[in-house]
Parts: sequence; structure tokens; C-alpha cells
Amino acid sequence: MRKIFHLGSWLGIPIKMHSSIVLTLGLLAYVIIVESLTTAQALGFAAYMTCLFICVLLHEYGHALMARRYGISTQDIILTPIGGIARLNGFPNKPALEIMVAIAGPLVNVVILLVVVGVLKLLGAGIPNPELVDYSIFTHPIGFLYMIMVMNGLLFLFNLIPAFPMDGGRIFRALLSFWFSKEKATFAASIVGRGFAIAFVAIGVYNKILVLVGVGIFVFFAAGMEYKALHRRS
Repeated sequence: MRKIFHLGSWLGIPIKMHSSIVLTLGLLAYVIIVESLTTAQALGFAAYMTCLFICVLLHEYGHALMARRYGISTQDIILTPIGGIARLNGFPNKPALEIMVAIAGPLVNVVILLVVVGVLKLLGAGIPNPELVDYSIFTHPIGFLYMIMVMNGLLFLFNLIPAFPMDGGRIFRALLSFWFSKEKATFAASIVGRGFAIAFVAIGVYNKILVLVGVGIFVFFAAGMEYKALHRRS
């Protein structure tokens, strides 16, 4: 039975955590044991994972606050092992506004990235050699900031993949809505989204990236469910 834990509210939007988040703790413990991390490395990596969820939360607040600007409230934001979900009470009917709501989340990651880049420049820090990067990077302030920068760059790029109902998929659906009905645009976006979902699962299984497998499964079923829900309303 699934359980949702309330973490509080910020800017009038409840923040919740799905009980399956314990899988992340399991992954953290697995990495610490398998990689034989030192205490400092383990604490640094745990802090990095915490920052990851904070960045994901801010990403979802980007969607929520942009939706609020257009009169759409947010039921809550739920944190899960595969990311965050801002449960909006609807989406703008106009494609241009839907694009604004969808792109707001990734743009938050760009802002965080630029802030970190600015801090690194002020500190006169160089870019580490990727071939020399190991878990010790999380124990140094400069290295830690560098990884936060990389994290937000990856979050921005990954979320723009046109895999409906991810952000990029919603932007893709909104662009199609300029020429087709919303139902037809959603159907096309869901087909493309399921194609990407299958690719996510295949890549995740091949490279043993469980998070990517989870994202792929979620996208595959969510794309179909959202189209069916819209079809019934139509």
C-alpha cells in the first residue's frame, strides 16, 4: 500500500514524499558499500543526493508558480525516487501558455546552473578533469559545486527530451496543438513518448541504470493514461 508523507508547505503548495523514496536510501547504501567510500566521501555523496532532490523540488516549483500566474492552482508536489511531480489542477488551454508552464521547470535548473557558474568564477575555480573525478570530489567545496552545476545541466537537457508527459513532451504536444486538435496532438505526443520510454528502459537495463528504467516505465504508462483521460473528456 502506497503511503505519502507530508513534509510541509512552501508558498502555499504542500510538499509530499512518496514512501518509495526509501529506494534512494537503499541505492545510497549500496554505492557506499560497493565503492568502499570513506566516511567523508559517504557524507559528501549523501549531501549531493540531498541537493539533487532540492533542485528537483525547485524545478517543480517552477512549473507550479508559472501555472499559478495563469490561474491554475497546484494540488501538491510529490518527491519520488525517479523525480518530482507537480500535480497541477489542469493546464492552460492555449498552446503558448502550456509551453510557458512546461519550460518553467527546466529554466529553474538553468538559473541554478548559472548561479553556480558565477560562484565558481568568483572563486577562480577551474573545471576538473573528468577522467580524474571520483567520489572524493564530493568532499571538496569546489568539486561539490562543480557537480551541482553538472547535475542541473543534465536535469535541464533530460527534461527537454520530447517524451510525453515529460516537460519536453508537453512542449512538443503544445507545438502540435498549433496545427491539430489537442486530442490529436496528445495522441501523437503519447506515441513519441512511449517510443522514448522503451528506449529509456533498454538503455537503463543495458547500462544497469535503475533510475532510467523507472523513468521509462513511468513515461510509458503515464503517456497512455493521459491520452485516454483526455479522450474520455472529449
